[in-house]
Amino acid sequence: SRVAPEILFKAEPGQLFVIRVAGNVVGANELASIEYAALVLNVPLCLVVGHTSCGAVAEAVQCHHENRESPTDSLVKLVSHITPAVKDVAEGGGSHSDQDEFVLKAIKTHTIRMANLLSEKSPPLAEKVKSGDLVVRPALFDMNVTQLQWLDSN
Repeated sequence: SRVAPEILFKAEPGQLFVIRVAGNVVGANELASIEYAALVLNVPLCLVVGHTSCGAVAEAVQCHHENRESPTDSLVKLVSHITPAVKDVAEGGGSHSDQDEFVLKAIKTHTIRMANLLSEKSPPLAEKVKSGDLVVRPALFDMNVTQLQWLDSN
C-alpha cells in the first residue's frame, strides 16, 4: 500500500488500474476489483507488488511469534490473510532469531501466495490466465534501493 505504482512505472494518471490495500490481501472487494479490471477492461497484466518493511506482514509475524491477536477485530481479519505465509516460513525453517530476514521471507511468501490465490479464487481469472489473455506476476519493491524484483510464483 505504500508503493506508488504510477511513479514506479512512470505512468500518467489513468494509465494503470491500481488497487491498494495493506498487506496485499485479497478479500472480496479486492478480488472483484481485479476481476473488473481483467474481465471488463481487459487489463492484460496484474502485478501483486509487496514491499520491504511491510507493517502488515510485520504485525502478522509479531502476532505469530508472540502467540497473540492484533488489537482490533479489523486488524485480526487483515492479519488472518497473512498468517498462512508466516506459518509457511516458520515451518520451512525460517529462523526467528533474525527478525528482519524472517519478515522479508514472509513478505515474499505472502506476495506469491496472493498472486496465486487470484486464479484459485476466481475461475474467470484462471481462464484468462490459461488462455494467455492475463498474466499475473508477483514482485517485491525494495524500499531501500527503490528497485522492483520479480518473484517466482511457483
